[in-house]
Amino acid sequence: AMDVLGMSELTVEVGVGKSKNLTATCSGVNYPVYLQAYMINTDLVSTKWGSWRDNGTKVDLTITGKKAGRTYIYIYMRRSSDNAILKTVRVYVVIIGNPTIKASESSVSMTHGSAKRITMSYGGTNSVVKMSVRASNDVVKLQWGNWSGNTVPLTILGVKPGSSQLTVSLLNGSTSAVLASTTVYVYVRSMARIVA
Repeated sequence: AMDVLGMSELTVEVGVGKSKNLTATCSGVNYPVYLQAYMINTDLVSTKWGSWRDNGTKVDLTITGKKAGRTYIYIYMRRSSDNAILKTVRVYVVIIGNPTIKASESSVSMTHGSAKRITMSYGGTNSVVKMSVRASNDVVKLQWGNWSGNTVPLTILGVKPGSSQLTVSLLNGSTSAVLASTTVYVYVRSMARIVA
């Protein structure tokens, strides 16, 4: 009989702080064996074996995402008597972060005719991203600056007195799906006039 080690999935996506169960199946084995999960990067994932079932042919492996990234887990089937590795299966794990976006200031106040620059930054994703901004009215004009790492400046120009709500969103670079968004409140005061 052939020794066979099978995994229910060879590519797994799991969120940070989330878990996924895979099932390992051993068949054709007529001597005691055990399974071992070897993680290339223990910063990114943790693993935990369940209990054997189906006459000792199946066992679940729980994979938990710790940090966004990509890594491999090697599943070894070892012979109990001498620990020899009989079979190896490699599982590719993609850990999806929880994308976040934040503004250096959540509320901005300025005088009519002036400009203020805030910095937008994001985290929790390795994907290519872009940002979009929408103002609730025409009290302000907005202009993006140039990206630097995971931050980008946003210049707010107070066009007329009033208040405006900016919705800044982090988008998937290719699909434009919204990954996260935040709100910035802008208050534009009128210029004080000097009456002679």
